[in-house]
Amino acid sequence: NKNAQAESYAKFGVTGKLFDTVRAMGKLSREMVVQQGHQTVKLKMELGGPLKYWLPLLSATKMNLAVAERIRQHLGTTDPKVWVDAFLVAEAVRQWLNTDDPAVWLPAFDYADNLRQSMNTRDAQRWMSAFQKAWKALQEHNEMENAS
Repeated sequence: NKNAQAESYAKFGVTGKLFDTVRAMGKLSREMVVQQGHQTVKLKMELGGPLKYWLPLLSATKMNLAVAERIRQHLGTTDPKVWVDAFLVAEAVRQWLNTDDPAVWLPAFDYADNLRQSMNTRDAQRWMSAFQKAWKALQEHNEMENAS
């Protein structure tokens, strides 16, 4: 954090090399320093890979809050046991389609969620790759039908 001020951090006992370490961290790096007694460790929170799928639950945005609300309405429930998995599917599909338009992502969500349930999995890497292949094939089929 290039804006870190030594005086402010000194109030919390962060001085010298420890402060230099904090100051060198990028603002959005998800890095942190944990100090306990004389022991210090630098940590980095990795939110890629499989964890990326769960981020919409951990970090709300205006858009994913709207998606969550739309999914709850679509399913007719506010029970998290019902809507959370569906929301994660919907958000992954919406991001893959790169659209905020429910008229586009909601039908794709229904297709993806049915596929996920038929595969009996919550593993996004499994159902998402199957969905992407099937959705692309469906879109190509629809384009050919519309062209003829």
